[in-house]
Amino acid sequence: MQLLVLDDVTPASHKTKEMAKYIEGLDQSKRVLIVDGADKVNTLLCRSTSNLYEADVLPAKVYKQETFSWVGYNGMSAMSKKICMLKKQ
Repeated sequence: MQLLVLDDVTPASHKTKEMAKYIEGLDQSKRVLIVDGADKVNTLLCRSTSNLYEADVLPAKVYKQETFSWVGYNGMSAMSKKICMLKKQ
């Protein structure tokens, strides 16, 4: 597995096509785990990856929102992925 630490994981647009091209440029398998360092996952990031079957977006921490709960990053999240992208804090 590759580990990428980025200053920012926010995409330029909410378009899935653009995020798919970016991920495909990293690895042809498209199996990516993106860990957003914020308490809440960036909405733009969620929208751009929502239709990508092999891409998962998780927050670094566990938090509860009014309608659902997010489970934060853990080791099992990364087992099936080829690339793990982390946001630097």
